[in-house]
Amino acid sequence: INIISPTCVEQGYTLYTCSTCEYSYKDNFTDALGHDYSTEIIPPTCTEQGYTLYTCLKCGSTYKDAYTDSTGHEFGEWIIEKPASEEENGLEVRTCMICSERETRVIPKILFGDIDGNREVNVMDVMAFAQLLVNNFQAKESYDFNEDGIIDVLDVMTLAQYLVDTSH
Repeated sequence: INIISPTCVEQGYTLYTCSTCEYSYKDNFTDALGHDYSTEIIPPTCTEQGYTLYTCLKCGSTYKDAYTDSTGHEFGEWIIEKPASEEENGLEVRTCMICSERETRVIPKILFGDIDGNREVNVMDVMAFAQLLVNNFQAKESYDFNEDGIIDVLDVMTLAQYLVDTSH
């Protein structure tokens, strides 16, 4: 005689086996116990769905339902981590305010003489630079085109000459 206990999904029974010929049969069936689920709400994250997780307290069986969409990132402002120079690209970063994931983007190298920042050097840059000098602006070090340590009309002339030399 062997008593098989019921589980959450299988019924229980008594198994009788003959000790001489090993013939066996089942009797005294009992109903399966059924699951007893606990519920846990798993909230969504920036990149993963949320859901309800059900776990059987008797056997550990689980299933999920009631899915909700991921929330998506909430990035802050772009911050310059490394400024661009004429020699190297720069780097900007922004961070998700929820999960702290970082997103980066490259700041292209500074193009020699690109005063207006449009990634082209042309006569408009010479004119913009001259206007900045007239308005007595606080010049960037990179505007010292003739590398004499002073930002003045000579730098405008150097930039203009650069355009003439490179426009062939």
